[in-house]
Amino acid sequence: MAGKEKRSLRDIISNFAKNTTAHGIPNITNSTSPLGRTVWSAVVLTGFSLFVWQSSELLMQFLDYGINIKFDLVTVPKLSFPTVTVCNTNKIRKTEILKSEHQRIRVVDEDFVLPYYAPCLRSDFACKTGKLCIKQYLVCDGINHCKDMSDEDGCDYGTCGNGQFRCPSGSPKGYCIDERWKCDRKADCYNSEDEAQCECNKNEFQCKDPIGTCITYDMLCDGIGDCPDGSDEHYYTCGLMAFETTYSKRLSAKDAVLIIDSSVEVCAQDCLHFSEFVCLSFDYHFEKRYCYINPGNKDTIVFFLTEDSNYGYYERIYYDFSALDNNTVLKFERFPNAMIKSDDPPQKTTTEECAQLCLDEITFDCLAFTYEPMTSQCRLHNASHSLDGIPLIKDSKHDYYDRRGIECYALEDGGDYRGRMFVTSSGQICKNWSSLDPSKFKVTPSTEPGKGLGDHNYCRNPTGKSTPWCYTSDKIEVYERCAVGLPKLKCLSQKPREDNSITSTSQPDSEKVTQMARDCFADPTGQGYRGTKSITVTGRRCQNWLANSPHSPTWFPTIGVEDYNYCRNPIDSEEVLPWCYTTDPSVRWEYCDVREPPCVDPDKECYTSENGADYRGYAYITNSGNKVCKKWTDIKVQDDMVFNSRNGIGDHNFCRNPSNADAPWCYTTISGDSVAFCDVGPHQSECPLPAISDTELKECFSDPKGSDYRGTVSKTVSGLTCQKWTMQIPHAHTRTPDLYLNAGLGDHNYCRNPDQEPTPWCYTTSPYIRWEYCDVGERDMSCTLLGIECFYNRRATDYRGYMSTTISGHTCQKWTEQSPNTHPYHTEFYHLRGIGDHNYCRNPTGEMPSAWCYTTNRDVGYELCDLKIDRKECVTDHVLNDFNVSFAPLEDLEYDQQYEQMTEAQCAAMCLEYSAFVCMFFDYSVQNHTCYLSSNSSDQSQPSTVQQDIVRYIRILDDTEVEILHLKFSRYPNKKMIEGGLQRKVIAGSISECITACIEMDIFKCKSLDFSPSQSTCNLYEKPSANVGGLMKEDISYIHLTRQEITPQSMNWAVTPNVLSAFEEYSLRLLPGYDHKIFHRSSEEECATHCLKESSFICLTFEYISSKRKCILSRKSHRELSLQLEDGTETQTNYYVRWDIKTKDVNNSCPDGYRECGSGECVYQYAICDTVQDCADNSDEVECNPEVKGEYYDHRTVTEQFLDISGITPEILNDFENGYYRDNGFSGVVKGEVPPDWYGFKTFSSTPDYSDLRSVLKLTGEEIAKYGHQAEDFILQCTYDEKTCSHSDFSTFQDDHYGNCFKFNHGLNGTVVRDANRQGALSGLRLTLFLEQNEYISIYGRNAGARVNINPPNDTVLPQDEGITIMPGTVTSIGIREKHTFRKTKPYGKCKDGTNEDNLYGPGNTYKVLACQKACIQRQMLKYCKCVDSYIMGEPQCLITNITQDTCRQFIRYLFQTKKLDCDCRIPCEEQFYDKTISQSLWPATVSLSYILKTIHSISAKTNDINDALSVSLNLAQLEVYFEELTIESTTESPAYGIEDFLSDIGGTLGLYIGLSVITVAEFIELVASVIRYMYCSQKDSNPRTAESENKDRERRFSGAYAYPSFGRVDINDTKVAKL
Repeated sequence: MAGKEKRSLRDIISNFAKNTTAHGIPNITNSTSPLGRTVWSAVVLTGFSLFVWQSSELLMQFLDYGINIKFDLVTVPKLSFPTVTVCNTNKIRKTEILKSEHQRIRVVDEDFVLPYYAPCLRSDFACKTGKLCIKQYLVCDGINHCKDMSDEDGCDYGTCGNGQFRCPSGSPKGYCIDERWKCDRKADCYNSEDEAQCECNKNEFQCKDPIGTCITYDMLCDGIGDCPDGSDEHYYTCGLMAFETTYSKRLSAKDAVLIIDSSVEVCAQDCLHFSEFVCLSFDYHFEKRYCYINPGNKDTIVFFLTEDSNYGYYERIYYDFSALDNNTVLKFERFPNAMIKSDDPPQKTTTEECAQLCLDEITFDCLAFTYEPMTSQCRLHNASHSLDGIPLIKDSKHDYYDRRGIECYALEDGGDYRGRMFVTSSGQICKNWSSLDPSKFKVTPSTEPGKGLGDHNYCRNPTGKSTPWCYTSDKIEVYERCAVGLPKLKCLSQKPREDNSITSTSQPDSEKVTQMARDCFADPTGQGYRGTKSITVTGRRCQNWLANSPHSPTWFPTIGVEDYNYCRNPIDSEEVLPWCYTTDPSVRWEYCDVREPPCVDPDKECYTSENGADYRGYAYITNSGNKVCKKWTDIKVQDDMVFNSRNGIGDHNFCRNPSNADAPWCYTTISGDSVAFCDVGPHQSECPLPAISDTELKECFSDPKGSDYRGTVSKTVSGLTCQKWTMQIPHAHTRTPDLYLNAGLGDHNYCRNPDQEPTPWCYTTSPYIRWEYCDVGERDMSCTLLGIECFYNRRATDYRGYMSTTISGHTCQKWTEQSPNTHPYHTEFYHLRGIGDHNYCRNPTGEMPSAWCYTTNRDVGYELCDLKIDRKECVTDHVLNDFNVSFAPLEDLEYDQQYEQMTEAQCAAMCLEYSAFVCMFFDYSVQNHTCYLSSNSSDQSQPSTVQQDIVRYIRILDDTEVEILHLKFSRYPNKKMIEGGLQRKVIAGSISECITACIEMDIFKCKSLDFSPSQSTCNLYEKPSANVGGLMKEDISYIHLTRQEITPQSMNWAVTPNVLSAFEEYSLRLLPGYDHKIFHRSSEEECATHCLKESSFICLTFEYISSKRKCILSRKSHRELSLQLEDGTETQTNYYVRWDIKTKDVNNSCPDGYRECGSGECVYQYAICDTVQDCADNSDEVECNPEVKGEYYDHRTVTEQFLDISGITPEILNDFENGYYRDNGFSGVVKGEVPPDWYGFKTFSSTPDYSDLRSVLKLTGEEIAKYGHQAEDFILQCTYDEKTCSHSDFSTFQDDHYGNCFKFNHGLNGTVVRDANRQGALSGLRLTLFLEQNEYISIYGRNAGARVNINPPNDTVLPQDEGITIMPGTVTSIGIREKHTFRKTKPYGKCKDGTNEDNLYGPGNTYKVLACQKACIQRQMLKYCKCVDSYIMGEPQCLITNITQDTCRQFIRYLFQTKKLDCDCRIPCEEQFYDKTISQSLWPATVSLSYILKTIHSISAKTNDINDALSVSLNLAQLEVYFEELTIESTTESPAYGIEDFLSDIGGTLGLYIGLSVITVAEFIELVASVIRYMYCSQKDSNPRTAESENKDRERRFSGAYAYPSFGRVDINDTKVAKL
């Protein structure tokens, strides 16, 4: 064959069909009959169809990518412990947020909700007045929101739950209140139904108000109205009506105190207010006006009532007499609602029994006790708040009682200190005084008896050093001072105590009583100065008084001088002014200029003459060289000068102008009598008060009410004749001259005004008209004041003038007012002593040295008045009628006292009233105007030789006076009895009264007495003293007398002149303060209410002293006064500053965020139009009816913008508006959100629990970290695997909902993740959590407890979405099992592999779906709304008052919930988590409670309030987290039908249905390749072929190499064959 013949396509196919291994196809080709070929073709097609069908099913199964899940449980030796996260369910702490700029959030926890001004919003309630509106849910809640009770009208409150009391009238807390508030002596219901029908306890007084309020007896007659009707301070309670009277009887009590010259009304008052003991009764002698104050009554003492027609017996009605049997409680100071931390065991007793147990305790030194009234539990303490500084803990269930006076002392040098300090200032332990060897130590109990030394080592001051001290060494006499605190005036009232009870045996010396330091003084020599000046007049610095360099001090005075270098003038230095040793070696000492402006009385400094002749001020420094003036009494009088009191000269060194020179001047302290002028300021045209004239008052008056009218008008305004004041017909009355002294009443019928009516008046003689006003003319200020200003008593108790300013210029407070100073001097009690509806100076009790008054300055309190007139000027010549006139003999010129520059009448008055001795006569020098007093009797016969210059005035005595005063007494000056059988203490104004009381004493025979002129005290004894000299002691404040008939030997009768000069005089004066008002016995809440409701001034701040329940309101804050706040822990004081009102700054502008009122003050911007008056002129509540309310805003105009978002249709917007959107109702009505208008948010909140206010406050992450709960407070105890851990093992992050959260085992910053190699609770984590419920804020802490999350390390923690909440008062055990899930990725699933790609919740954390979704929401919100609702992005947060932002925020969340938000947040491919088994039980058990209470306070100071089972159950929770098994349960996904399964099944199908194999497939591939080659080659053949040649070729192929089976003869050209 010449070449290879090319095959045709038919040949190729035919050849394949004949030779292929595919079953069936050769059979078709080889079939010889059409039937055979048809049958085999049908078989092949059927098989192929089945193959295609089966293959498609297999392919669908494969493309479904089904998975199988495999569960494995593997036990392992150890597991990584999970990250445990704990959060307090309260987001922020109240105390911290209230210290910040967000402090106004406190409003949400206040009980009241402010209404708002009409028009009302839809569905809101309109109050009855039509001006105010409130939310509907506030109606019928028992609280008066509308202010007119219209929201509570007709309400059916229903019943209250267990433990509650129903208030029919409602209350500020609602119609149901705590049942414990019933009969708690405080009205909680609006109409006080909770206090109605309550029985008073045996120690309580029942008020006269309709509900019968009960108060304790110690509240009676204390000057504070505690009863709603004031009946506790009423005259019938506190006056004479408080006593049951038995006439012609007397008790004759042995220990009674006698008060001379007292009315029965005043005696009753003295009994009620007696301070020495509890007065239960008094005897009154009607004729002699004697008042005997009894320490008991006929039922409490051994004496019986005796008949005596001159007496009346008055027994007190209102007093808890049963308390006298158990008065041990009075020895303790009570701190209500307080306790101290203690492990002391309780005992069941009464309060009195508990006090007695403490006093009787011998196994330890009982210093205090705590009592729980509800359970009658008593705990004794060997330490106290006052002595050991143990802090008091607020607890409404307990009362704390502290031993009084143990550490209390009054003397400046601590000489009376009897406390228990035994450690020196440097920490050295004191030596026992009894162990000291007298041969080595100068001071021992034997050398200093009665000085508090004894068998103890407590600090004392027996030698007059500057402070208590003690010895510290055995070998040498080394002592150190002790820090024993400051002296207190109240310690003067402490009774003397014995050494063995660590107390004092003597009363403190009055000369050393410590007063508050003053930078000014009133005495001429400045011995009372206690200021802090330490620079001399020439500018030199003072040397320390206790230093020896550069000058060795000559004086070592103990009074007023301590370890400092302040200027002083010790009593024994005899200098004219305060001075000091200087630090200049060349100048030993110099005077100091200690005068300060507060010392200057503007009235005294004022003068009108050009040359200052009438200057009476206090200048004592010259204007040339700063020289100090000499005393005028130290100057030798020149003949051409007249020095007397009329030109201002006296025993002082103040500048005067007695010589009518050009200006006031003085002699200086330099050598000689050099003179220098003084700078006293310019003269004035007029001074505040006119000079006093000697003219008598006539038809004029200067008092606005005419009380000083002394004219002769005797007709009323209607022409009726006046009735005489001494007559009781036709009208009986009490306005008599005896009862109304110095009121101008007398045996006449002239118009007068004795009781502060608007104008003078009188009783008429008409029986039909009782009284009428009189027309006495107009007020005349030029009317002289002498008559009304005069007084005769040396203490000015009879002063009835019009002085209303104090010596330092302060205005007096009205006696009828209790603000700013409260006091017991009520008009109904003291009207006979000049007290009334005025502010004039008075001395109602005679206790002060002159007239005084309470000032309008709280910090000053009370102060003496400068009466502008010398008492001597009131003396008239009529007093000389009590004396016979004679001439003094030359040989009889020894006197007891003398005075210069006096008139004869003044000298006579001085003799009559002298208190230090009984003046029997006085001699008067007409030439020298000198008065000489004598206590000796004088022979009234004319002496043969007389002193021509001196006239003798001999006192004329009536029979009684002769009998009294001529009884001789032996006199012991500066002495006082130590032991004389004290029988009676008498209040006496003079020694004559004291002697009179001794002589007239009929209960026992009075044989001796002590009299203190400075204290007006008279002690009577039944023992004499002359023969028992050891019974007397030195005391310069007393004079001792013994009757000569008992002790004939008389001692020297002379008295030391100027005895009072040995005493320092102090007057208490606080630092300058500000206007205020005080409320006593108030709660902290009531104090805040007082401040808000105060109408007399705008209250800006208040202090609350919890230990005293004292509330102090103020119009200024510490910032405006530039004062620093001090720690109030020790005094239990809290300070509150009102934030809604301020005053203007130095630029006269209101602070930022404040608006100016019409009255000048500044109010907070949101306080405008809040229905509460804040401005004094109410300008903040004018024009407050807005025309547009928030409901008129249409959010639809906002949602239209969302149509621009891809995929958002009108149908979606309609679904959002109708089914999801919620209008919060704040837009347009709340005044602002940055900062928040909290009152407005509360007012317009649509939820009763204010849950819609949670997102109002926009805090940053830093603020949440600062204000949230802190790990060191929250995590009290921590153990892991039985090993201690702490809060430092936790990392902190911030959560939007829970604030600070704390992660344990976090694995951050390279920290090692802990492993667990044991199962069970002991090997896990155990936490004790302190929830601090007192720190909760209602909108952030609705559930009390802790939120707990358990996650794998490095997992994103989302407490709000995944955690569980554990309860307080329980232990929550969480057993965990570790689980793993492995998911298949594409094409079997859509999981996401890797870490968190979004850095919002921590880069590097394991990927989490919830974290992804939250981040997506915030990013989409930021994109479309331009704000977010989470702090975490640090972007601006959406405002709920901005309707655009709030609507957009809600729409984004709607899209997310309806799955229309584009967020690619797939599940993770690998996930680790824990199955939890949770169980709870109550914790702690009763048996372990006491242990917890003992130990918990040492863990954290904040747990001090946890003191009982209730506080534990409310604030503590315990958590246990542990592995139940050390196993890992894994869930793994695998393909359910893989590619190998698919191929295998396809191969099987091919073989099953058409018999194909791999070889067959290769054949088919070859066939395809041949066909392709053929087709390619055919296209390249360009020679056309004829039919004949083609037939030849075909014939040749069929006849060539291929041998076909014979089917018979076939024509090559047969069409059928061609087709085949």
